[in-house]
This record gives sequence, structure tokens and C-alpha cells, in this order.
Amino acid sequence: MSRPTRTLQRLLTIAEVAELEGVSQKTIHRRIRKGELPIIRDGVLIRIEPADYEAWRRARRVLLNG
Repeated sequence: MSRPTRTLQRLLTIAEVAELEGVSQKTIHRRIRKGELPIIRDGVLIRIEPADYEAWRRARRVLLNG
């Protein structure tokens, strides 16, 4: 029986997230320090799961009525 294959996505860098958001890297570092944006740390390297980034982005979405 074969397992379903999961496609691994490349992890995002802080620079990439900052560019996607149109903010500085310092702003993304602040969000990380506040615990708002989950990260993966490998020594000094910090990476962000694309799914975590999307969830963080959706959580900040505000819909205004009229």
C-alpha cells in the first residue's frame, strides 16, 4: 500500500516575507518576537513555513461592512 505523497514547499526567508508584505525585515522580526508569526530555526537561520505565513496573513484580514 502506498502512502499519499506530500509536496514539500520551500521555506520562506524573512526577506521574502517582508517583500511579500511590502514591509521591512525589521517589521517581520518584530512580528516573530511578539509570537505572531511562527518560525523554524536552524541555528542562526530563520525560515517560515508557507502555510504558517498564509495562516498569519488570513488571521489579520479584516472585512469591513458598508
